[in-house]
Amino acid sequence: MKKKTIILLVIIALNSIGALHAQKLIKKMSSDACDCISDLKEDGGGDPNAFMEKCFELAFAKYEKELRKEYGDAFYDSPTEEAIYNLGVEIGKYLVSDCPNFLDMIVEQEKESDSNAAALYEKGEKFYDEGNYTLAINEYDKAIRMDPENHEYLNSRGV
Repeated sequence: MKKKTIILLVIIALNSIGALHAQKLIKKMSSDACDCISDLKEDGGGDPNAFMEKCFELAFAKYEKELRKEYGDAFYDSPTEEAIYNLGVEIGKYLVSDCPNFLDMIVEQEKESDSNAAALYEKGEKFYDEGNYTLAINEYDKAIRMDPENHEYLNSRGV
């Protein structure tokens, strides 16, 4: 019984060490992504999604060898890319807390999205006033997809 307990403790310790290494790797990747985002933002305007995609791609390329060692080749060869997506989410968590430029880009993107949703809603209102209900519904649907919590968009769609 004592031997099984010791083996179990060793396994737990090894898993903990692996988890710490993975967290350090994620932290390094997020730091590099933050630097990249900051550099791109300083260079001028652009699409925040394109910035993030480019910076994530650079970080994944830079740390490919370590990622393959940590997560295995299947990590890169996954047909659904679910593992890469999940790692991207983990990197994003660090970016939100440690990278002001990343957070600024997200806020700007949300403001732009709200503005676009409002424009679509107004377009829908115009179609509604003209009696073109099918086109109005299409525009309301687009606005709702961009801002599903806006009760005004939902109400107009319902009418």
